[in-house]
Amino acid sequence: MKMLAAPINPADINMIQGTYAILPELPAVGGNEGVGQVLEVGSAVTGLKPGDWAIPADAGLGTWRTEAVISEESLVSVPSDIPLLCAATLGVNPCTAYRMLCDFEQLRPGDSIIQNAANSGVGQAVIQIAAALGLRTVNVVRDRHGGTMVTYGGMAKQPVTASVSSFIFKDIKLRGFWMSQWKKDRGPDQFKEMILTLCDFVRRGQLMAPACSEVPLKDYQVALEASMKPFVSSKQIFTM
Repeated sequence: MKMLAAPINPADINMIQGTYAILPELPAVGGNEGVGQVLEVGSAVTGLKPGDWAIPADAGLGTWRTEAVISEESLVSVPSDIPLLCAATLGVNPCTAYRMLCDFEQLRPGDSIIQNAANSGVGQAVIQIAAALGLRTVNVVRDRHGGTMVTYGGMAKQPVTASVSSFIFKDIKLRGFWMSQWKKDRGPDQFKEMILTLCDFVRRGQLMAPACSEVPLKDYQVALEASMKPFVSSKQIFTM
């Protein structure tokens, strides 16, 4: 088989560094992903023929080379009518994305998923595969320079820390926000204007209350205990 294209992935570097979970016997060829074209096959080969495209069936094949003699069971045939770069990058990121979408929750068309690092290779694959499956995505994209982090609450009572290099070399900005201070600074007229705008959103069905749990005021202890539990998304609402 002659290799047609093979990417460089972080796992490839980690394998060379000796820190990856799978390490080949030495001497070894780098590269875990790519696509090649079959040139010749042995007499016992039945699943591949000359001219076929194939990708590695598992990590450690060593794709950073021009030609190789490889066993049939180490390869998976792929159609040759797809773009070359798609075939070369098919075996890692898109597979990871597909499995995450299929194996952990029973997602159905119309469901939504949220992912961070959406501009990564896996993230881009998630967006496209999800769309193909009829799923909606909310994607958080890493902006590596000039970002502003706004802190509006501190329930954990822990300090917010940032490295000096983030301030100097990435122009990261840390800001705080307190609604009570905003009202003091802007005055009652601007606050009322904002409230009326939000009410219009409510009337149009564009803004709804968060998930709530209504608790009689006499059961205030139950409500207070529930409000302090971690990972409880329902807002406790006293009813009088």
